[in-house]
Amino acid sequence: MEIVARLRPGVALAQALAETSVLRDRYSQEAIRHDPTRKGFEEGRLEIRSIARGTSPFRDQVVTALWLLLAGAFLLLLMVSANVGSLLLARASAREKETAIMLALGAPRSRIARLWLTESLILTVAGGVLGTWAAWQTLPLWLRWLPPARGIGIDTTEIRTRALDLHPDFRVAAFGIAVCAAVALLSSLAPAWRSSRRDLWSALKIAIGDARHRRFQSALCALQIAICTVLLVFSGLMLRTLGSLKAANTGIDENHIAVFRMDPLTAQYNKQQAESVQWRLVDGARALPGVEAAAIASRPLMRGIGLVNSVVFPGQPPGAPYGTSINTVSPEYFETMGMKFTAGHGFERREPGPHKPAPVVVNRAFVRRFLKGRNPVGQMFAAARTWVAPEFEIIGVVNDTKYRSLREVPPPIYYTSDFGPGREINSFVLQVRTRGNPAGVIPAVQKLLASIDPRASFYEVETLQDDIARSLWQERMLVALGTAFGIFAIVLAAIGLYGILAYFITGRRREIGLRMALGALPVNVSGLLLKQLMPTAGAGLAGGAITSVAAGMLVRSLAYGVSMADPRSLASALAIIVFVTLAAMAVPTWRALHVDPASALRQE
Repeated sequence: MEIVARLRPGVALAQALAETSVLRDRYSQEAIRHDPTRKGFEEGRLEIRSIARGTSPFRDQVVTALWLLLAGAFLLLLMVSANVGSLLLARASAREKETAIMLALGAPRSRIARLWLTESLILTVAGGVLGTWAAWQTLPLWLRWLPPARGIGIDTTEIRTRALDLHPDFRVAAFGIAVCAAVALLSSLAPAWRSSRRDLWSALKIAIGDARHRRFQSALCALQIAICTVLLVFSGLMLRTLGSLKAANTGIDENHIAVFRMDPLTAQYNKQQAESVQWRLVDGARALPGVEAAAIASRPLMRGIGLVNSVVFPGQPPGAPYGTSINTVSPEYFETMGMKFTAGHGFERREPGPHKPAPVVVNRAFVRRFLKGRNPVGQMFAAARTWVAPEFEIIGVVNDTKYRSLREVPPPIYYTSDFGPGREINSFVLQVRTRGNPAGVIPAVQKLLASIDPRASFYEVETLQDDIARSLWQERMLVALGTAFGIFAIVLAAIGLYGILAYFITGRRREIGLRMALGALPVNVSGLLLKQLMPTAGAGLAGGAITSVAAGMLVRSLAYGVSMADPRSLASALAIIVFVTLAAMAVPTWRALHVDPASALRQE
C-alpha cells in the first residue's frame, strides 16, 4: 500500500517516520484484536521516502546495468586516450629534435607540455562536440530498448507507456566537459613526458627507433588489449546469459499461450456481472477453433513482481515473513498452462458459499520448503506468521514453474480458486492455449468479448512468449551495447597494434633492408615483426583475463547459467585478439617485405 503525503514545513523525514510508525502500530494491534488471523501483520515494514525524483521502480531495476554501461564507456574512453596518446607520442618522437632545439634555445618545459596539451585538446573538443551531437540524435533510438513501465500504482503488473525527460541540463553538460578535459589530459601525458627529457644531447643524436619510446608505446598498446579483452569477455558472458535465459525451463507451455487482461471496473460491472463475463469468456474461448484450453488468473506471469504471503502449519514455529507466492486461478488453469500434477487433483467449480478450510494447490517447491518429506495432500495451514486456525487444505501438488522472471529459482507457490460470488471485482488475466501460433487466436477472442458485451475491452493483449521476451530487454540491451563496445575496442586495439609495427618498421627500415640484402627469407622478417608484437599482446591478454575474472564478481547479478570465469568467453576473447594481432600485422608485414634493400641502405 502506498500513501502520498505532504510534510509540514520544517518536518524531517525521520520525524515523520517516527510519528507514522506509532499510528501504524496502533492500527496493527487493533486489526489483530478484531481478526486473530492477522497475527504477524505488525511485523511488516514501513518506509517513508521522498518522491522528489519520482516513484518508479525502474531506477532500482536498471541501476546495475547502467553502472556497467558507464564503466564500459569509461574503458573505451581510456582506450581512445591511450590510442591518441600513442599517436601523439609517435608524432613527438618525429619532432624530438625540433623540441630539443626549442629547449636548448631556452623554451621552458611547461610551454612544450602546453603545446601537446593544446593539440590533444583540439582533437578532444572536436570529437566531444561530434559525439555529443550524435548522442542526442540517437538517444531516442536507444530508448526503444526500454520496456513499458510496470509495478506502479494499485495494479503492480499493469503495463504503461514510459515517459522520460531527455532534455539536456547543466549536469549533463558539466559531465561532458569534464570527460573531454580528462581525455585531453590523459592523451597529452605521453608526449609531454616524452618531450620533458633532460638529456638534450641524446635527444639531438638519437634515431627514431628509440627503445624507450617503443617500450612505452607497447605498454599503451598492452593497456588497450587488456581493456579490449575485458569488454570482449563481458560481451561473451552476456551473450551466454541471454542464451541460457532463452533456454530456461519455465515449467509451463509458454509457446502456445495468448494472454488477455481485462478490468471489469472499467465496464462498471457489479460482482455478479463480473463473474458472468469471466466464465463466459473461459467457456467461449475453449470452444474456438484451434484452442485446447482456457483459464483465468488474478496475476500474470513474468512481470517481475507478484503476490507473497506468510504461511504456518500446526505445531510449527512461526514461519518466515513472506515465504511463499500466491496466485488465484480458475480450475482450468493448470491444464491451460501445461502444468502436471504429481499428487492429488485440481480444483472444481464449486457451488456458491464459503468453504473452510479453502482448498489449495501447491507446487513442489512449497512441499520441499514447508513439509519436508510429509505427504502434502490433506495438510492444513494458515496464511499468517503464527498458528491460529486452519485456513487452507492442500488438495494437489503441481510441478514447479517460474513466476516473476526467467532468472528466479521457482519459488514456493500456493494456488487458490475463489473466482465466484462474493469475490471482489479486480482485474484478471484470461489465458488461452492453442495448438499452433497463439497470435492467431487473438482476433477471435476479441470478437468473443465484443459479442458478450460491446462496451468491454481488453487493455492488454499479447502472447506469453512475447511477454517473456520483453522481460529480457535488459539482457538484450547489454548484449547489443556490449557487442558494439567490443567491436569498437577491437578496432582501437588493431589501430594500436598497427601503430607499433608501423613505427617499428620505420625505425628499423635500414636493418630490415640489410637483412633482406643478406638473404633473409620473408618468414624471417615476419618472425621479427611477430616477436615484436607477441609480448605486447600476451601482456594485454593476461592482464585483461585477470581483470575480467576480478571485475566479474561485481556484476555477478547480471549473469545467469554461466560462471564469471567462463572458459568459453575467455577462449573466444583470446581467439579474437590473436586474429586481430595477425590482421594488424598484414599491412606492415607486406610493407616490410617490399622494402628495397638498396634504397634502405642508402638512406641516412
